Amino acid sequence: MGIGDRMQEIVEELGGNNKRFEESLGVKSGYITKLIKQNSYPSSKVIAGILENYPQYNIEWVLTGKGERKKSSSDILMEESISYGKSNTIDALIDQKISNGLDSRLGNITEVIKELIADQIDEEIKKTRATIRAKENGTH
Repeated sequence: MGIGDRMQEIVEELGGNNKRFEESLGVKSGYITKLIKQNSYPSSKVIAGILENYPQYNIEWVLTGKGERKKSSSDILMEESISYGKSNTIDALIDQKISNGLDSRLGNITEVIKELIADQIDEEIKKTRATIRAKENGTH
């Protein structure tokens, strides 16, 4: 299953409306349809939009297919609790532990994105080299 298939699953689970999904992510009409058809990786804007608007989805699954599609309720509640101010020391310590865990997860996501981009660039280089070889063979 490629990233296009996973994006299609999300769209279908959210009601099957690509346009509404695109609007929620702040991207041009047709962007998601093209992404799904070409099985290409989403922009950082789309990734950020999914993280912000659809926190139930595990972004690692979206990008790589690894792990569970959806986060557990406790993971979502833990992430949401960060957005609320805590006043006492115990809550501050809990928030710090949660924040450290999220920083680690974000670092992992960043690495996954870098790898995906590098893979995509490698594929483009291979295609370009093949095209150049084909043209050279055709002209010699």
